[in-house]
Formats: sequence, structure tokens, C-alpha cells
Amino acid sequence: MLKKHALLLLVNFISFALYAQQNMIEQAQKFYNNGEYQQALNMYKKLSNENINEAAFYSNYFNSLLKTKNYNEAEKLVKKNIESDASSSSIYLIDLGYIYEQKNQANKANKIYDKAINNLKPNENTISEMADLFYDRQNFIYALKVLNQGRIILNDKAAFTSQIINNLIAINDKAAVINQLLDLLASSPDYLLYAKKNLAKALNSPPDFTLLKTELLKKLQKQPDNIALAQLLTWQFLQQKDFKSALAQTIALDKRTQQDGASVFDMAEIFSQNKDYETASKAYQYLILKGKNNPYYLTALVQNLNNKKQLLTEGSFLMPDMLALETDYKTLLTDYGSNYQTLFAITGLAQLQAYYLHSNYQTLFAITGLAQLQAYYLHKPTEAQNLLLNALQLHNLTQQQIAELKLQLADIYLINNTIWEAALLYSQVEKTFTNQPLGQEAKLRNAKLSFYNADFKWAQSQLDVLKASTSQLIANDALDLGLLIQDNLTADSTGKALKMYASADLNLLKNNLAQALLSLDSIATYYPNSPLADDILLTKAKIFIKQNNNQAAALQYQTIISQHSQGMYMDDALFLLAQLQEEKLGLTSQAQQNYQTLLNQYPGSPYASQARERFRLLRGDAL
Repeated sequence: MLKKHALLLLVNFISFALYAQQNMIEQAQKFYNNGEYQQALNMYKKLSNENINEAAFYSNYFNSLLKTKNYNEAEKLVKKNIESDASSSSIYLIDLGYIYEQKNQANKANKIYDKAINNLKPNENTISEMADLFYDRQNFIYALKVLNQGRIILNDKAAFTSQIINNLIAINDKAAVINQLLDLLASSPDYLLYAKKNLAKALNSPPDFTLLKTELLKKLQKQPDNIALAQLLTWQFLQQKDFKSALAQTIALDKRTQQDGASVFDMAEIFSQNKDYETASKAYQYLILKGKNNPYYLTALVQNLNNKKQLLTEGSFLMPDMLALETDYKTLLTDYGSNYQTLFAITGLAQLQAYYLHSNYQTLFAITGLAQLQAYYLHKPTEAQNLLLNALQLHNLTQQQIAELKLQLADIYLINNTIWEAALLYSQVEKTFTNQPLGQEAKLRNAKLSFYNADFKWAQSQLDVLKASTSQLIANDALDLGLLIQDNLTADSTGKALKMYASADLNLLKNNLAQALLSLDSIATYYPNSPLADDILLTKAKIFIKQNNNQAAALQYQTIISQHSQGMYMDDALFLLAQLQEEKLGLTSQAQQNYQTLLNQYPGSPYASQARERFRLLRGDAL
């Protein structure tokens, strides 16, 4: 009984001691994590003196000694472990060399590093651990020496590829990164996404991508059937914004692999987003020529028409071109009817008719693109309304699609002076999607309707709510319009100048550009002291851009920058001027300077993110 009692006491004592030691290790860890290295070191020394296995805290103990510059003690600790743990001696040698490195004894450190590498055993885990140790200490050259030696002793040229690439990126050896990744794809095509991600990290200028192209073409000559390499070449063209070459490569690959055109369709979307409508049209034409049995045939037909609409409406168009486009929309509807697949074309025709044409066409047609074309460019708002009303009767529409149709229909009611119907539809969407981006967009449009209708106080109350919108874009628009109303009603409680400005803004929406300009010029004549001066300049710039008069638009922005530097539109003017200079005027140097000015002076601007991306592109960075 006595022996049993003594044994129980011993077990309890050991358990208590282990608990105390674990508690001390955890406490030391907290000190270490908080940067309190001396306190951590005191506890690690105590633990070490109690002959506890140091493996549980060696790394923190060693680093605490270095942080407190106890180099001699650190050296003793490392050498003790080298003697006691032969299996990990190479790792401890790296720590020993690191001590000398901290003491500015680089030659002595390198000799030890070289010894450790020469003594490497064919153990993949140890090699990887040693390389990671060098990498964490930003000694990338020696990390690469370890990994390359590891490949030799393991007789595996593909080993440690990920670690090697990380170190090559760190030392900015772009050519080596390219070669490693192309070798990887040559043997393992499934790593295409991994290759793209790492190339995006490593390459940041046109010459870098030219080098990639050169090496890719060499690889493709040896492996013409390697699909991953061919797809990477397409990706390279996209990074360079060489969309024509990207399309040619994608079509060639689609034909070679006898695919259904999915990759070509994806490319067409990218080209359209980058406003290269000509190349996008060639992509859609390729899909159309595949025939009616191709799954992308009808979608390509619709998207090609919408692509043509964008090409016409974003440049200086001629009415015969608009009418020809409307005919193409009608032909599509005649051939395929109205359904959820042609929804985008129908709205496109409606916009075309509402803004640019003057007939009574009431047939559904390629929904979205057609409605937009009729409403905004062909002055056929009544026909556009009928198109969208019929579209709302289609089956299989989602709540999202119904709401978007209602918003477009409400916009057309607005330009057709059917105010109450517009307000009703905006309210319906707002109610269906309460506190969601679509509902907030509807609320913003309803507030703008009140603004156009000179009901400024009601508009202001709605805009005040939208300032807290979860959508930054909606919140910014609400803030800008709210400040416009507030500033002008403070200066002129009658709001006469503001009414004229609202009328001009509505005419701009209707595409009645001459009437909008006349109203804006009249404000300056009748109300020369109105605080609307910079608003008028900004709106006139929009009109001139629609008229393809880019020089006149640039002059408006420059006037804001020079004469209204304290106004609320300085960041708008800087960004929009830079964008115009970059895309339309060919003044990339001035554009880059204006982007930089915006970033320096207005870092909190909503345009800051776009300006930074465009600035980096103009500077030659890869994004």
C-alpha cells in the first residue's frame, strides 16, 4: 500500500512538473511573439538549464539570443546541438553561419554554408528545410545553391521547382524564372495557372514579355502539340494588349483541338471590355461561321450586334449606319424570335429607336442591345418602351433580369417625359431589392428623376440616404449630386440656375446635345455668379466627347484644373483629362503626369485605383 501511494505521488509530481514546463514554454512564446526578447530569453535559459529537450523551443531560443546580440551564447547553443543531433547537423550549421553573418564575418559564414551544402544527404525534407531557412533570412543565393545541389544528389531535375522559382523571383532573375516555368510546362502542362501567376509576379515591362515570347516560341518549335505552352503564348499577347495576335493564336488552337469555340468567345469578351471592337467582331464572326449547330452561334450573333452598337455609339456615327444596325437587329429577331436568349438584343434596339429613329416599330428584337440603340441613338422612345414591355412578358426571366428591364424601361419613360411611370418602376425595383445594390441604383435614379423635375428638396432627402450605400460608386454619385443641390440652393434659394442645369443634364441623357449646350451656355449668360461654373465645364466635356470633339473636351477639363483648383471636381478633371489624353489624343506623357498628380494630391479619390493601374501601364509595369 505504501509503495502504491509513493508511486501515485511520483506520477503526480511528474505531471505537475510537465505542466509547469509547458506553461513556461507558452509564456516564453508570448514574450517572443510580443517582441520582448530578453524576457523570453530568460525563460528559455531556465528551461534549458533544467535539461528539457530544446527541440520544442530551439528556434525561438536561438533567435532570442540573436535579437539580444548574445552571439557567444548562441554559438554555444548551436554547437551543442550539432554534437547531440547528427541527423540535423546541416541545419544547425546554417544557424552557425548565420551567427557569423550577424557579426559581419561574411567569409567565415560562407565557408560554413558551403560546408553544409557539400555535406548534404539525399533527404528531400532536409534539403527543403535548409533552403527555406535561407529564404526566410533573405539569403536567396544560398537557398538556390541548396536547391540546385539537392537536384543533383537526388538525381531529379524537376525537384524543388516551386522553391527555386520563389527564390529566382526574389533576386529578380527574370530569364531564369521564364526558363524554369517553361521547363515545368513542357513536362507538366497542368501547371499552366501556376505558371501564369508566377510570371505575373516576375515580369513587369514590355521587354520582359518579349523575352517570354521568344523563349515560348523556341519551346513550341520543340513541342508544337503542347497545349499549355500555346495557351501561355496567348496569355503573353494579352499582357501586351496585342489582341489581334491573341485572337489569331486562340483561333489556331481552337481549330487544332477541334473545340466548340469557348476560348474564342471568352477572348471576344475581353476585347470588347478593352474597347477593341474590331478584333472582338472578328472573334464573333469566327464563331458565327462555325454554323447554327455551334453552341455559341446565337450568342455570337447577338453579341456581335451589340459590339457594333458600341463601336458606333462611342465614336462619331452616321445615321445610315444606325439604321443598318437596326435592320440587322430586326433580321435577328425575325429569324430567332423573342426569348430570354435574345434579351440583350431587344433592349439594345429599344434604346436605338428611342434616341435616334422616329418610327412605330413594335416587334420584340434582340432585347438589350436593340432597346439601347432605339432609346439612346435613334430617337424611338415609344417603340423602345413597347419592346421592353413585351420583353417583360417573356418566360424564364429571373427577378434580377426583370428588375434590370424595369430600370431600362423607366429610363426610357423618363426621356419620353412619362415621369410618373418612370418613378413607379424605379420604386418597384427599389422595394424588391431593398438595401441591395440594384435597389440602391433604382433609388439613385429616382432621386435623379426628382432632380430633373426640379423637385430638389425631395431629391436631396433621397440622396442623403444613399450617401451610406454599400456601393462606393452609388455613394459617390449621391454625394456629388447632393452637394451640387446644396451649394446652389444656398447661393440661390429660388434655384433658377439649378433648374436650367437640370434641364441641360436631362437633354444630355436624351442625347439632345445641341439643346443641352445651349442651356449650359445660357446659365453663364443669365447667372454669371452661379457656383455651377465647374459643373457646367464638366458636363460640356461629356457633350464634346459624345460629339467626338476631344480637343474641346480636353479644354474643359484643363479649365477646371487651372481655374477651379479648389472645387470638388479637381480629381474628376485630372483623371478624365488623362484618360482622354491616353485613349484619344495620343498624349501618353501628359496622361501619365496627370495620373501621377491625381495620385499624389488626391490619394483618397474614387479614381485613385484606376489612375494607379493606368499610370503603371504607361510606365511599362505588368499588372
